Amino acid sequence: LFDVFVVSISTNLIFRAKIFDSLKSLKIPSVNLIHPNVYVGSNLKIGEGNIIFGSVNIGPEVNIGNNNFISSFSNIEHHCNINSNCTFGPGVIFSGSVTVNNNVKFGTGIFCEPNITIGEKSIISSGFIITRNVKDNSILITKIEQYYKK
Repeated sequence: LFDVFVVSISTNLIFRAKIFDSLKSLKIPSVNLIHPNVYVGSNLKIGEGNIIFGSVNIGPEVNIGNNNFISSFSNIEHHCNINSNCTFGPGVIFSGSVTVNNNVKFGTGIFCEPNITIGEKSIISSGFIITRNVKDNSILITKIEQYYKK
């Protein structure tokens, strides 16, 4: 019934992975959807079932696994490794040599220093600045206090 498939769900990682794995088990091929204005550096290695929105920069020597969802204005610098079943909100910025393990969810506007490893099944909230390795199953929450003047 299907020639190819892609899973466009970005908010529920478990459901996204389940659908991807179920369709793959039926031997249905998955494709990558990459916006035409994505910049891709040399020697990109990319799996299947990835969705990459417009205005994304991917540097040289980057590895991207399967079934990832990368929103607009994200930047993945040189020698980064993104495993599988991850989702990126808009404006996730990685310096070089960042490793992201499976099933990680990123909010919006996140910065990551170089040579960082992010453990699997972690959630990084919007606005977070990652300066050291993140353990598996972590939830990083940004505490931002807002003051309103009357």
